Amino acid sequence: MNWISEIFKNVTVSKTLTGACCITGLALLMLPTIFPNILEPLPKVWATVVLGVTVFCGCLQIFWGLSYFKNAILSFVSDKAQKVRSKNLSELELCLIYKLGEVADEWADIRNIDYSSAPFTKLEILEVCRALEEKGLLKINSFHETLVKLSSKGRSKVLELQKENAVNN
Repeated sequence: MNWISEIFKNVTVSKTLTGACCITGLALLMLPTIFPNILEPLPKVWATVVLGVTVFCGCLQIFWGLSYFKNAILSFVSDKAQKVRSKNLSELELCLIYKLGEVADEWADIRNIDYSSAPFTKLEILEVCRALEEKGLLKINSFHETLVKLSSKGRSKVLELQKENAVNN
């Protein structure tokens, strides 16, 4: 009976296998009613098993589809929210991403800033980095929070700012 649990484990993991089981089950159950002269209906015992497998696999497909659509919708809404928030940047945020645009795709260490002569503190810069990360414009190194670099959206934003600056000058 261990083989039954192995089958269920493989079916619940493989979307392809689950889809194939569902389509095959539907075909075995429905095609004999559509083509009664060509195909014989399944015996009652087998029809019950096939119906159970078909319903099980169909439910898994529906759950996976709903999960996919939920994630897609949340990702879409999140991207739109980030885009809206990235339009309203403070002066310090603009200065920081503009400065990070000079090193483009390299990690910059914000500990290298001379805070004694700067009009801001290290805590303010850390907060600005966190806000820019939420807006999708900056990546903060997961191992060291003082290492930051522009995301692809951040590089696009800096390029846009540089073009605006070139037109204005």
